[in-house]
Amino acid sequence: MGNVKVMWRSTKNLTRQAFKNNKMLIPLEILLGMMGEAKSILEMLLPAIVLSLIIDPTGTDKALLFVGVVCLAIVALEIGLEIAQRLLQNHSLRVLNYIIFGLNKKGMRIDLKDAERKKVYEQMDKANDGLWYSSDVHYMVFAVIVPKLLTLALTLYIFSRTHWIVALGVFLATLADILLSIRFSKKQYEFDGLKSVYNHQKDYVEETMFDQRAARDMVMNDAKDFFSKKRSDLVDQIIDVTRRKEKLEFTQEIISNTIDFIRTIGIYVIAILRYIAGKLAISDFLLFTRAAMEMTYALAQISHAVEYLFEASHYYTDYEQFMMIPETDRSMGNERLVNKPTVLEFQNVSFRYPNREDYALKNVSFKISTGETIAIVGDNGAGKSTLVNLMMRLYKTKQGNILIDGKSIYDYKYDDYVRYFAPVFQDYNLYYFTVGENVAFDNEIGKSRINDLIVRVGLEKKIASLTRGLDTPYSKTFEEDGAVFSGGEEQRLVIARALAKPSSGALVMDEPTAALDPLAEHDINTLTLDAASGLFKIFISHRLSTTKFADRIFVLDNGHLIESGNHEELINNEGLYSRMFNMQSSYYKK
Repeated sequence: MGNVKVMWRSTKNLTRQAFKNNKMLIPLEILLGMMGEAKSILEMLLPAIVLSLIIDPTGTDKALLFVGVVCLAIVALEIGLEIAQRLLQNHSLRVLNYIIFGLNKKGMRIDLKDAERKKVYEQMDKANDGLWYSSDVHYMVFAVIVPKLLTLALTLYIFSRTHWIVALGVFLATLADILLSIRFSKKQYEFDGLKSVYNHQKDYVEETMFDQRAARDMVMNDAKDFFSKKRSDLVDQIIDVTRRKEKLEFTQEIISNTIDFIRTIGIYVIAILRYIAGKLAISDFLLFTRAAMEMTYALAQISHAVEYLFEASHYYTDYEQFMMIPETDRSMGNERLVNKPTVLEFQNVSFRYPNREDYALKNVSFKISTGETIAIVGDNGAGKSTLVNLMMRLYKTKQGNILIDGKSIYDYKYDDYVRYFAPVFQDYNLYYFTVGENVAFDNEIGKSRINDLIVRVGLEKKIASLTRGLDTPYSKTFEEDGAVFSGGEEQRLVIARALAKPSSGALVMDEPTAALDPLAEHDINTLTLDAASGLFKIFISHRLSTTKFADRIFVLDNGHLIESGNHEELINNEGLYSRMFNMQSSYYKK
């Protein structure tokens, strides 16, 4: 009973979503199904009616007229079916894109703490697979089950005219077929889920094998055979699951065909016996046999559709569970952040990650003002990135307060607040779109603004050298004339992207220059200071050769803010910063 409720809920919800997005889809499916059944019913009735007319010596003319009319109707229905099918494909694709867009939008809105969990990532994969699989739910209901039930009702009526036991036998056989489909659908879903996991892993391995960025590592580490074996093992696992599923389907097919065989034999035996007994006319016998074939096909279609609905309900449950993940961060705050803040303050902020006993930050307090340049330094694991993640509301602190102009950052609407920050992360991404799109995304800032940013970050000569300027694709992944950037040029492009945010008031540099040499890092930081004048500027680094430009330096150690001041003050304090700076300076002198 529980499975039936899940199937009903998934079918109802998907149908409602489809109708909400496209009012034409369901009517088109109904029209397509009804026209298809009308054509089948005419083809079923035609031979028997023509035969009954021919038997009557005066019915020849009527037979010819009837055949002509019915044939014209069948041709008209075939044309209508072709037109409806083409229209339906377009409308179905639009609806599917609408629902998948909603899924992807949800994936980009969930809290970072959830997005980073492996279980949630797998949920999204399963939900995406489920949508593709279950997208035909409403089609199965309105274009298959409903019309086929009408055909089944007509054939049952024809059989009942022969003997009531035929109708009863057909009903019981149909019920057995549907129950069989329900029983097998859950197991098939489990096989599909397992196969999906292996397929995603295989896709990752294949993408890595043919990724230009990974080619050097693979060659120098002699990893080709390793990756080939990984792929081969995954393919073997996929084949094994596929075989097990095919074995299950074969078993189901044997049982279903056996039921169909018994049902059909029973119908024909009764029809023949009644014909021999003189209780069934030859035209009725012909109608009876054609109805038996039509009924068999209708039952097979209904059984397949019901099986599909039950299996789709399992997939829809994956989608539903993913869509129900709470968006805690976005639900907090109702105030608009209209004006750019002037003061950002941490008050005794402590934070630890889920399932961790040690604190990533402990009792951290500071205050910074617009226009200040802050450098945050410390060893790996000191809490630098955690601090800025809390500042940008990528995580939520439960101990202490983070304030903007004296008000909690959680009082503001989430989207307003995060637009205020322009981050450049260490593990930044550039995408296989045009150079201009990598800078602006969908911020409607215009090419003149983008060109101004390109000049400010010192990339004007590079962009001028490209075949299509800002419209040149990034990388050669899809097009031969794609742009290739050096590490330093990529850094500059990402900084231009950060500055392109119209409402940005705080630039956060989370070690994006860690892979560059100290001189290149110094140039990038100097460039950034000039380009981001008037903003909060926060630089995170474990390399101290470029911190002299900061108005203040925050020194973190095991989650504690242990020192604060400018470069000269911290050197004179002879604390951790001084020791770290002298150690790194002596390394570069060597």
